[in-house]
Amino acid sequence: MHKLPLFLTAILILSGIHPAQAGQYTTPPDTLTLKTTKHEGYGLFGGGYWSPYVEEIAPEDERRKIIPQGISELKVARQEVDIKVLQYHRLVESQHEYLPTFLEINYPGRIDTANLPSPAQNGVEAIIGQKDGKPIFIVDENGNRDYRDDPIRPLLEMSSAMKERPVQCHYAVYNGKEIIPDVGWVYFGLSSDEKVKVSVAQYLSADYSIGGQHYQLDAISWMPFTSFCFDSPKISITAQNGVAKDSLLFSEQYELGEYLELGGAYYQFASIANDGSTITLIREDDVSDKIGTQAGFIAPDFEAVSTSGHPLALNDYRGQYLLLTNITACWSKKMSYEYYRELWDDYHEKMAIVAIDESPLALQNNIEDLGLKGEFIIGKDNPSVKKTYREDYCSRVCFLIDPTGRIVDRFEISDWQESLAKHFK
Repeated sequence: MHKLPLFLTAILILSGIHPAQAGQYTTPPDTLTLKTTKHEGYGLFGGGYWSPYVEEIAPEDERRKIIPQGISELKVARQEVDIKVLQYHRLVESQHEYLPTFLEINYPGRIDTANLPSPAQNGVEAIIGQKDGKPIFIVDENGNRDYRDDPIRPLLEMSSAMKERPVQCHYAVYNGKEIIPDVGWVYFGLSSDEKVKVSVAQYLSADYSIGGQHYQLDAISWMPFTSFCFDSPKISITAQNGVAKDSLLFSEQYELGEYLELGGAYYQFASIANDGSTITLIREDDVSDKIGTQAGFIAPDFEAVSTSGHPLALNDYRGQYLLLTNITACWSKKMSYEYYRELWDDYHEKMAIVAIDESPLALQNNIEDLGLKGEFIIGKDNPSVKKTYREDYCSRVCFLIDPTGRIVDRFEISDWQESLAKHFK
C-alpha cells in the first residue's frame, strides 16, 4: 500500500461555531465560516504528485467488461479519497494506543466511525494500459461506473501531463454530517522511471468583505498532493478589492493555526470542512505577543547542539539578525546546499546563519564537497528545533529573526536573494 501522511499532527477541530451572516461586515465578527467554491488546478500554489496503489487486472476481473476493447497490459491505479478512513482501520487493527488521539482530533467533524465510506466509495481509479504500443489511461469522468464512454488519454510523463487540464473524477466524501457525492479533478502520469503517479488538482476560493475591503481567499490541500480532503491545507489572500495577485510568496501562504490580516483584524486559520465546503477563521484581538514561525510573530525558543558540538540557543543571538536556514538532500534542480553556500558568501558578515538538516551523511558530504561553512544542526537530534523550525523532512524554509527575537520574514532558500535584499542593503 502507499504511504500515509501523518494525520496525528495538529489539525484543529472546532465545536460550537455559528456561521457568520452573509454580506459585508462593518465590524469584525469573532468567527467567520466562509462558503467555498471548488476549482480545477492548483491556483497560485503549484502542485506535486505521489504514488497511487497499482495492481494488475486479472483475466476474470469483472471490470474487464466495462473497459474498451484493444487495450493490453491492463492495470488499475487507485488513489484513496479520504486517507483517514484507512488510518482509522489500521489503528483499530494494530495500534489501539493511538486511537483516542486520532478520534479526539477527527471525530465527528472529519470522520464518523459509524458511517464510513465503503472501499468503492473511498477511491478514485484510473485504468492503465497499452494501446497501439503506447501507455494510456482512462478515468470514469461522467461517474457512471463504465469506462467505455470515457476518453482514452495518453499516459504522459508527469511534468508534461500537468501542463494539460486535469481530468474530472467522481467520488463520495464525508462532509461532517453524511457521505455525499462530489466531483474533483486529478492528474495521472508517469515518473522518469515510468512508475504511475497521481496528483489531486483542485483548490478552493472564498470571498469576504468588511469595512469597504473585499478579499478573495484561496486554499489548497498541501502535501502530499493526493488528498481530496483538506487535512493539511494552506490558505492565502489572492485578491483584494478586485486586484488579483499573479504569484504567491512563501510568506503569504498560511498553515492551520496561523493568522491572516483582514480588514485590520487578525484571523486564525482554524479549519476547512472535510469536503472543503467551508473555511473557518477565528478573530484574535491582539497577536503582538503570539509565538510562532510566521512573519511578525515572536520566534519560538530553541536549544540545540551543532554538529561541531557547540551548544546553540535563540537567546545567544539577541542583538543581531539570525537566519535559520533549512537545507536538505531531497532532490531539486539546484540543490539547497548550493543555495546555502551562495547566501553564506554574501551575508555571513551581516548576520548569524545557522543551517538545519535531517541527513547527517548527506550534510557532511556536502560540507566537504562544497566547502560549506557555519553552524549546522540535525533537526531530528534536537527536539525544540524539529518541533518548530523543521517539521518537513525536505524543508527548504528560511526564517529571518531580527535582533529583538521576532520573525520578520519566511521564505524558501531558492528565493534568498530577493528576500534578504528587502532587509539588508
